[in-house]
Amino acid sequence: MKCPWDSPNDIQRYLSGSVVRYEGHPYYVTFDGISTFSLYELTDQVNRKMSIKYDDPDLDVDSPELGYYMDGGRVLRLERQPQKQYSQGLTKNNTSVFTLDGKNYPSYKHPLLCQGVANMLLGVYPSLDEAFAILETKKEVALSRDVAMNSNGKGYPYTVFFKGETVGFVMPNTRKVVVPNTSKAWIVSRFLAEFTWEIE
Repeated sequence: MKCPWDSPNDIQRYLSGSVVRYEGHPYYVTFDGISTFSLYELTDQVNRKMSIKYDDPDLDVDSPELGYYMDGGRVLRLERQPQKQYSQGLTKNNTSVFTLDGKNYPSYKHPLLCQGVANMLLGVYPSLDEAFAILETKKEVALSRDVAMNSNGKGYPYTVFFKGETVGFVMPNTRKVVVPNTSKAWIVSRFLAEFTWEIE
């Protein structure tokens, strides 16, 4: 969505201090004070800077699809808060972060400006084989915005999570994920099928 505002006051209110996309890549916005603002690229540790005008056709201020992302060796889940907020882009104030087991992540540690969030916004995730390799040394891995896994130890089943819920498990050294026979198992199975593992 193009920037719908042309007033400097509105631009500052709705976009300053938020994450938006420019040419499909995530950037952090700071306001320059007239009708232009600066973008800092998330995928370059917020170092690369450019200045653009509010009506640049490559600026996308629409809220992106959110979900699981990697922050170091752990999986976190970013969600936009449902209540109406002043900011159009993503900010610490209009998003919430949860751990893989659904607990609130402390707001003072809110890692919005990190490579993991940038990868999530760009849809960059490991393949299933790469995810299994990651679980040999780490406890958690995100496979997509909707799917993640964790490991309780060598030889134990990997737990599979879908959109914040535990939905099944897969044994190490296999490609078969077991989804319990619940009313929404077929929906979950449909989303899991893209990862080239067997669904049971």
